[in-house]
Amino acid sequence: MKARITKRLVDEVRADGKPVVVFDSELSGFVLKATPAGGKAYQVRYRMGGRNTPVKTFTLGKHGPLTPEQARRMAMTVLGDARRGIDPAAEKAKKLAEDRGSLTVATLSAEFLDIYGRARLKPRSFTEYERLFKTFIVPRIGALKVRDVTHGEVERLHHGLRTMSTTANRVAAVLSKFFSWAIRGGYRPDRQNQVKGLQKFKELPRERYLSP
Repeated sequence: MKARITKRLVDEVRADGKPVVVFDSELSGFVLKATPAGGKAYQVRYRMGGRNTPVKTFTLGKHGPLTPEQARRMAMTVLGDARRGIDPAAEKAKKLAEDRGSLTVATLSAEFLDIYGRARLKPRSFTEYERLFKTFIVPRIGALKVRDVTHGEVERLHHGLRTMSTTANRVAAVLSKFFSWAIRGGYRPDRQNQVKGLQKFKELPRERYLSP
């Protein structure tokens, strides 16, 4: 469907059974998408190259918080960036990753325990993960941004627990799970698990598993 996207048109559009896409008749690439659930969003569809390059979609926002005219002005900016060789979707993804990575270990570890821990771990293991974060990890590296944690900082944390080798190795194992989860969620733009390559301590027989 092709028509000028106005408030009247947006109010009238209904999606019965399948999404309806309206292509603006004046600004090529400016799109309204309505879903059967009643949602309506403004988008920009563009190519980073010629006709043989794939069409990309950049969502401007939902109707309501955005008016058609506000969305149109935003679309003009996005399309202008695309013409200059700046990929709006890629830039948005990059900023999102940077914003995610700016969270501290302390903040994200609480989310990790709530999302991953409660769903994947047995109650006893969850309690142990929670204790290791609270007792050993957060006090030492909790203030660091997730994206900025280096292998050296993890190694120093591990080394600082050398007199409790079993504890040190369990802390490393928990941190490895945490970083793998953070990578999947986009919180580590470099996609590096900083525990990888860490040499574990030899655990002594019957070593007591202690808190400091």
